[in-house]
Amino acid sequence: MYRFITLSFGAAALLIPSLVSAMKVYGDIHPDRYTFFLNEKGSNDLKTVNDKMIDAMGKVRPGNMQDALNINNLQREGFDTTGIAPFSPDDIQSSTVRDDGKPVKAVTCIMSTVTVPHTTRTLTMDRTWCKDEVGAEYVGFNGWLLKSAVAKSCHVGDADCPVYLSLQKDDPTLRDDSVQFTPLHPIKPKAVKTVGVKKADPEIVANLKANGCDIINQYKKSPPKCGSVLAVTGGGVSADSPETPYEIDYTEADTGSRVQWPVKLTYRDKTLVKFSDGDDVIDLANPENNKSEVTEEQSGGWNITRNASAIEFTTTNAAGTQILLTCQNGDFIVAYGQDGSLTSSDNPMNQLTFQVGEKAYSAGEELFDALKASSKASLKVLMMGNTSDANTFTTAGLNGLMKNITWDNCRYPSLR
Repeated sequence: MYRFITLSFGAAALLIPSLVSAMKVYGDIHPDRYTFFLNEKGSNDLKTVNDKMIDAMGKVRPGNMQDALNINNLQREGFDTTGIAPFSPDDIQSSTVRDDGKPVKAVTCIMSTVTVPHTTRTLTMDRTWCKDEVGAEYVGFNGWLLKSAVAKSCHVGDADCPVYLSLQKDDPTLRDDSVQFTPLHPIKPKAVKTVGVKKADPEIVANLKANGCDIINQYKKSPPKCGSVLAVTGGGVSADSPETPYEIDYTEADTGSRVQWPVKLTYRDKTLVKFSDGDDVIDLANPENNKSEVTEEQSGGWNITRNASAIEFTTTNAAGTQILLTCQNGDFIVAYGQDGSLTSSDNPMNQLTFQVGEKAYSAGEELFDALKASSKASLKVLMMGNTSDANTFTTAGLNGLMKNITWDNCRYPSLR
């Protein structure tokens, strides 16, 4: 069941695209609405979270996972003190977080039961949607506001009960005190620092055009041999990548016809470090990688699988849930699930965070370092801030497998 609500819905982790003002609140909409008048403590607690959120949003770097995690932690503070917390939109210019520095007097709230994504079963949870007297917007996940934060409440529709959150399908005679939120101090987004794209080195391109067949015929394991070079392309990767890929289109030596698949060559500065022909890969920088295509090792309940282009750490807990940590193509990705159906951190919509011991991290260098330094800590996967025993693992044995792997090794496994 869906109803329109005059409420902005932004992503809790600053990663979901921003949405417009009048939104559908998805799920099963509960019939009752209440207006809660906050007591002094609840009013000031919500003001404190609003003030902290405004300060944090002014420092947000677009796409930065740690900044998103900081926002989530502030929301958790609101849930713990009042039961609700301010929205944090992806586009801070459409923020509805209260910024007047004043205590919150009252909020009108409605609840809905929604279905959340999960790898193995259907999960439902209640969400609480609220607006205060100036139109600022809030969300909760554990029912109505905490009793410790409320002085009194009234049922929407009763006499003298103000209504700060209205539905488009409300009876036209129903009282409506809602207002469109207008920030007093609009936040200006930080400029995005662009890394740029690496271009092909003209000197390498010229050399490959002149001597590409010699290189191909030296390293190519299977026919056909190269007769002539047709074209050379290169670059296209992030400008901070230490390696640059090139491709050579070429003809067969015997027939003169074009070979369907080009060979791929990887350069570090002006040195050829890898030759790839389909599934045949020769690591010229680290010849030991060519002795075995895949190496495996176990420690505790963890297993590491490594080849020239990727490193994977994996374990399965008592509930049958697998967690997979993958180092490849400049990324550190964490995925978990059962029966081969995995939910991955590389999809921002999943809103995954990871708790090592008592501290939470997003997938990235800080999580990598925390796992490497851990001994027998717990590793919990949190989706939208929630976890369970089925998503809890131990790091026992993992640090032994990671001890000789640096962050740069993880991002680019061919660097040893």
